[in-house]
Amino acid sequence: MKYSERIKFAVSAAVFGSAWGALEAFMGSYLHMLNIPFRGAIMAGIACVLMSSGRAFAPYKFVTLSAASVACLIKLVGIGAFKLGPMAGILIEGIIAEIVFLLFGLNSFSVFTASFAVCFEGIPHFFITSWIMYGGGIFETYLIVIEKTASVLGLPKDSYMAVLFLWIAGHAAAGFFFGKVSSASVKKLKNEI
Repeated sequence: MKYSERIKFAVSAAVFGSAWGALEAFMGSYLHMLNIPFRGAIMAGIACVLMSSGRAFAPYKFVTLSAASVACLIKLVGIGAFKLGPMAGILIEGIIAEIVFLLFGLNSFSVFTASFAVCFEGIPHFFITSWIMYGGGIFETYLIVIEKTASVLGLPKDSYMAVLFLWIAGHAAAGFFFGKVSSASVKKLKNEI
């Protein structure tokens, strides 16, 4: 890699990673405090717009993962307590996007695929971190809460499948929306660079 390419790599990782980290530290924290539904998918989608844009600006291997590392460091010093879950999520999102870009290059398909996959990262992340932090019994508690909520709303006791479907559909909608936004952003950047 030439010196000018190394500079471009560093600038892209620093600028896009810092923007991502700042949004995670401030906007992500506020969305969490306000208990906004699908906040993880929203933040992941915004992250993918930034990761894709950074990759378009500096189309080099591992620039996306480097931006994720910068975002992690910013999140570490952001509002609220140190949270291992969100920081792990940021790194996992960076790894997912990096793998997609390494396999398929930077094009409309890869940008859309990375955005969609990154928005879905929150689903397994939720189950794995819940199991690590609270143990396997937490899922029984979740089912009881869902059944009681369904009872209050006059829904059947087994409506947890409908809730699960809506949860997955919400992540899919976020992935589709942010996939389109990321693709448009990359297309515009490629035309201007």
